[in-house]
Order: sequence, then C-alpha cells, then structure tokens
Amino acid sequence: MAGEELIESRIDAGRWSGLVRLSGPSPGFAVMAGGSALPGLVEAPAGEGLVRLTLDLPGSVIAEGAQVFLVTQADGTEILGRFVLIAGDAVTGDPGSDLVAEVALLRAELDLLKAAFRRHCAATEA
Repeated sequence: MAGEELIESRIDAGRWSGLVRLSGPSPGFAVMAGGSALPGLVEAPAGEGLVRLTLDLPGSVIAEGAQVFLVTQADGTEILGRFVLIAGDAVTGDPGSDLVAEVALLRAELDLLKAAFRRHCAATEA
C-alpha cells in the first residue's frame, strides 16, 4: 500500500481541489467518475511532501442524484479519497440522502474493483 493520503478536499465555483501528502515521488493522480478518469487534472507542488490537485468539473458529470468521484493514483490501483455531489430530488434533507450517497460510493468502488480484477485476470492469462 502506498503512503499517499488525501488530506483536504473542497469544491468552489465548479473547481475541485485537493491536497495530497506524498510518501515519495508523485505517482501521478486521477479523478475517476463513472469508471473513467476525468480530463484536465492539474498537479502542482504545495510544499514539502505535498501536492495540490485541481480539476474544473465538466458539466457532463453534474447531474440529478448522487455523483461519486474517486481520487486515485494514475493507474487506478489506490483510492486516496472520494467526494460526492448530490443534486436534485436526492437532496431532500432526510436520512435517505446519506444512504443514496453511500450506495453510489459502493457502486463506484465496485466498478473500480471489477476493472482491477479484469486487468489482473488478463495479466495472469498471458
């Protein structure tokens, strides 16, 4: 397991930013939505052992319901953190809203695990 850790995550004016504590050289990062990496992630040094990630969220990923974003290493093998956007009828103020977000998060992580498992199976068959 790598030692990278997402220690801060915020969204402001459609731009997500996160601060990652590094354990060594940067392995590269990705923000995943719907099983694929979003384009435009910018990585910049933010001090000793820290890197700032920023991403302008494309309108195509903002929709009704719960949208889960996973912050991963570039190869998708290590999940460093996550953030969820909930919009529309899913935001009712009732306890079920949290449940919707949790189910969406489980689905996103399951998609990531399925992809990793398929890569592993393909690599061991060769």
